[in-house]
Amino acid sequence: MSFGAFNRINLSVVTYCFNDHALADGLVDSVAGWSVVPREVIVVDDGSAEPYKPAHPADNLRVLRLAPNRGAALAHTAGMGAASGRYLLSIDCDIRLPRDWVRLCLPLAERTGVGMVSSRLRCTGSSSLTNRYVDLLYGVGPQGGETGFVQGGVFLMRRDVFESVGGYSGYEERTGEDSFLCARLAERGFRMLLNPEVEAHEVRRLSRVAAVRRKFFWQSSQYFQAIARGEPVDKVLYVFHAPCFARLGELLRQEVCLGYYELLLMVFGACALARSFDAGFAARLRWELTRRVRGLERLGPLLLSDLRELGAPEPQDHPEPLGLATVNAWDAQVDDALLHALDRDCAQALAAEDAGGADFSVYERLV
Repeated sequence: MSFGAFNRINLSVVTYCFNDHALADGLVDSVAGWSVVPREVIVVDDGSAEPYKPAHPADNLRVLRLAPNRGAALAHTAGMGAASGRYLLSIDCDIRLPRDWVRLCLPLAERTGVGMVSSRLRCTGSSSLTNRYVDLLYGVGPQGGETGFVQGGVFLMRRDVFESVGGYSGYEERTGEDSFLCARLAERGFRMLLNPEVEAHEVRRLSRVAAVRRKFFWQSSQYFQAIARGEPVDKVLYVFHAPCFARLGELLRQEVCLGYYELLLMVFGACALARSFDAGFAARLRWELTRRVRGLERLGPLLLSDLRELGAPEPQDHPEPLGLATVNAWDAQVDDALLHALDRDCAQALAAEDAGGADFSVYERLV
């Protein structure tokens, strides 16, 4: 396959691969169908067990191999640093763009003071309930116009802007590089725009557990940092749960079964944060948060199985309750009527969600 020279522009496309070669090949092949063709495509192979080799080599395609796996942030740093185009398009290998996405976004990236351009991102690859859950998460916030944050799945910017703000230099975490770059752009007065004329699509088939784990790791760094600074753990857990309760209400209005994903996120996330403070404390917290669920015929086994797969600590009973504000809020917000509705109407459908399989996801391995 050759991308050809017709309509080729001074654009570098940078994507990232870790043990998901088929998705990377799918993205590389899809570029040939765009209405404008990039000058170069760079695939950053972030320490895959088997080195990535493109199924269809091309004259403007190159692979940058990192070993061992460095994590998303360093993969982005390496790939964007190696790009030579006037424009940089960073895109995860599980994202697909419609034919005119680049053509319609380039004029916005050229505007004075614009630092980054993207669009709404839709989830179209997962099974039905997981798809709808992730899609609703992507749908939070503006769908067009100016925004304060662009998700790292896909974005377009000029290389001179990227270099002027220092790119990702100085960032040492494995994830969260999108928040870091957006903050740098905002500090320098650059605007970030979402183009309402187009949408991008995530085609990776996420398992229910991977979707929940990914959501937690998208948002968790600030809470881990607060615990490391010595903030009271009950306060940190309460702050973590507060937006979850707000999302839970919205998800329940959309579809009752979607509420299960947020409940799973709240229990897993609270246990992961608590474990960074003390493992025994985390085990007792899991016991308190799941005590009313364990007796339910279908929901109980499902929740306990998902928590086990997520790596949450095994529950530990204790004669004295923890007396936490976050547990009191949980008991007030998550009432028995909701739990029984999930047990009666949703548990069977949820258990069957992953029957069609899922693509490999790095988020399956994060603990």
